[in-house]
Amino acid sequence: MAYYDFHSPNPKGGFCEQQMFGRGRVLAEPINVAFSVPTIILGLLGLFRSKRTTMAFQFLYGLLASYGVFAVLYHASLTNGLYRMQDVAVSLIQSFVIIMLVHALYLYRVKRRRRQSSRGYRVVAVLMTLIFTAYPAAVHVAGESSADPKVAWVVFDVLWILIAALLILIWRRRAVWPGASTHAEGFRLTVYAIGSAALAYVGWSADSFLCCPMVARLCLHGWWDLFIGLCFYYLISLARFLSAHEYGFEPSVEYLPRQGPVRLPFVEWKSRTRPVRA
Repeated sequence: MAYYDFHSPNPKGGFCEQQMFGRGRVLAEPINVAFSVPTIILGLLGLFRSKRTTMAFQFLYGLLASYGVFAVLYHASLTNGLYRMQDVAVSLIQSFVIIMLVHALYLYRVKRRRRQSSRGYRVVAVLMTLIFTAYPAAVHVAGESSADPKVAWVVFDVLWILIAALLILIWRRRAVWPGASTHAEGFRLTVYAIGSAALAYVGWSADSFLCCPMVARLCLHGWWDLFIGLCFYYLISLARFLSAHEYGFEPSVEYLPRQGPVRLPFVEWKSRTRPVRA
């Protein structure tokens, strides 16, 4: 299969939904399409609620929405070109989230130990920025164009070990984090992100390796699209929570809806002098 062959099928037989039930008349995999729509909503929610003072986060939420759009289009057609677009978007989000979490830990070190004793951490932060700014381009030209599909899995999946390590380091410092340690809700985003990633991989693995009529009815590949979107939403929100003080704002976690058993957390930036949403 040519890497940029837009019209070639990928995968040829579809995911478990199509393998068991056949291709839909209008949409190739209508249920997987439906599972991908919430990621668009999450990205747009973050984009419109994070105002002009947070352009970096608008960019990340915009990337999340674009990933959702490409996921919807991909499952509607299962063409290789749309798969590549979806993959580029999610790789960019993953890489930039790593950069932001690394810098959050570096700034934590500066505030605790002063800049003079944190030079080594600064070098690490700069190197990580350089590596993961270039990483998506290198991956998609040198890695995912490989004929072996395992290469594409490795270059994306292995990075979760690094993300998990960063989240554990942040969680362990929640009680002493300067300026944000009084907001316990914000640090729970680390747990939400890890849990969502675990559910996403459970769904993907079952759909890929345990395909049968029962699994097909559950459309567990759709779990991947839903929960990986939630995972990145939580990771972006965590980075937004940790960086609020660097922009002169006070972070707070609000929920949509405010009451109920299932609520979506959103990090607001509020002025330190007056409660205006930033």
